[in-house]
Amino acid sequence: MDRQEWFEKYGSRIAFEEERYRANPQILFEEWKALRIILIKMATDQLPRLEKRIIILTHYYGFSERKVAEKLKISRARVQRKKKKAIKTLLKSDFARLLLRHPDKTF
Repeated sequence: MDRQEWFEKYGSRIAFEEERYRANPQILFEEWKALRIILIKMATDQLPRLEKRIIILTHYYGFSERKVAEKLKISRARVQRKKKKAIKTLLKSDFARLLLRHPDKTF
């Protein structure tokens, strides 16, 4: 199943879940949190390998760009460029748009 098929199949289901969440936020908060993690993973899986590693190291593990550059044995400028490109790609993805539609916009 490619990305477009997945989005068509599950996009309306996610919108339905979003309405259930708004109706009863305390019960469905954990479900939304799990769904959000899945959407973030699916969005990052679309990135090229190097960009994905940079995003994971900087945003999930909290490494500085300098430490990422040392770990990956690339220049700090390249880390900055790849990180910027990855963030732009993530924000354009369908999965990120689903996340940003929800009132809880933290990711």
